Amino acid sequence: MLDAVCLASLVSITTCIYFAPSETYKMWPAAFACFVTNLGSIALAQYFLTSIQQDMERRNLILQKSYYEELEQNQTEIRRLRHDMNNHLSAIQSLFHSGNPEEAEAYMKELETQMSARTRVFCKNSIINAVLNAKYNLAQEHNIDCFFHIDLDKLIGIDAISLCCLFSNTLDNAVEASVKIPDPKERRLSVKARVTENGYFTYEITNSKKNTVLEQKGILKSDKEDAAAHGFGLSNVREMVEKYDGTLDISYTEDTFTVTVLIGNA
Repeated sequence: MLDAVCLASLVSITTCIYFAPSETYKMWPAAFACFVTNLGSIALAQYFLTSIQQDMERRNLILQKSYYEELEQNQTEIRRLRHDMNNHLSAIQSLFHSGNPEEAEAYMKELETQMSARTRVFCKNSIINAVLNAKYNLAQEHNIDCFFHIDLDKLIGIDAISLCCLFSNTLDNAVEASVKIPDPKERRLSVKARVTENGYFTYEITNSKKNTVLEQKGILKSDKEDAAAHGFGLSNVREMVEKYDGTLDISYTEDTFTVTVLIGNA
């Protein structure tokens, strides 16, 4: 389309020169300037396109690196616990032999909690599952009451990196907002994601909040001190949704904040 627009002006001025009755040489500098301008416009558009592509690739690489590191961290923790399993079993056996079954049972429950904390299965995709585990554990560390309902067992046409972008950015924002609530008992977080029978991907995340939502010209602003270095989370989510021609809805009340995403033919 850009080529057609540029060529249209060149064709127009060339036609004027060709059909001009006399002194056509006066129009040749204008034709040359038009040609150079058109080439410059095409080169500038190509530069912007390349810059956008490189920026998207950079974001994807950073995101992918982060999630693989989180996955590796989880696997390292599991290997460490397995390595110590013999010592754990010896301790439990010693407690039983010494006549302390209650302490042995408590020890086993604590060990089970540590083992399961890093191995929850939210979905079959290992990368997305690692991200969800990391964010769930982060929420638990801040005493946030969490509800995760993830049903992504079906194959969908959304790549894992895009889904990780959606989950990570919205969950990070939700945890940050919930942590600002002084009373841990009021911190709540709900995440629902599934693929419907007709192929639609739906996602909804709701978190409790106390902070005031800052909005300027329809754009949500970060309330952090260094606002210029933050506030990209929802912007990245919006780009991801637009990439798949989906819809993004953001709503909030005095004490809740909700992000809803719908992508068709996923």
